[in-house]
Amino acid sequence: MPKRKTISDIAKACDVSPSTVSLVLNNSPKISTATRDKVLAVIAQHGYRPNIQARNLAFQSSRTVSVVLPDIDHVFADHYFGEILSGVYAGATNLGYKVLIDLANKKFIQTQEYLQILDEQRADGMLVAGATNYDQYLSVFSNSDRPFMLVNHYFPDLGINFVSADAKASARVAAE
Repeated sequence: MPKRKTISDIAKACDVSPSTVSLVLNNSPKISTATRDKVLAVIAQHGYRPNIQARNLAFQSSRTVSVVLPDIDHVFADHYFGEILSGVYAGATNLGYKVLIDLANKKFIQTQEYLQILDEQRADGMLVAGATNYDQYLSVFSNSDRPFMLVNHYFPDLGINFVSADAKASARVAAE
């Protein structure tokens, strides 16, 4: 199996610096058309693909959003959670993000995986959909600077970020 090409290999083949290759890959206007064309030709010739982990490290972003679902039977077959996941997936992919899905099961909570995902930058933010009344572990997000949002649930005593449909207004509109 041939060795994977690096940005340095591409730079050497083009007789430019690795930062020039990086600027080309990031579509920087600082690069001349001739240099851009030369670098892109070598990239195509070698089938070069940027190392996403290195790129994420450089930009301090994983381009991933974490979605945590409750640990209930057949959660993936549930229409409600399917709609939430579809909406999150559509929005995330339109912005160039991937979606990481986890279940808030006993191990996930006991090992504090929800914190590791954010603290280790495996995801740039977390959405917790459909929390249960027993999800007191979420209190760690109270007054936290971690990018976190509770979806369609509200814990008034925890003071955590949430977004929810206005059920009263919706019921009024339906009745009218």
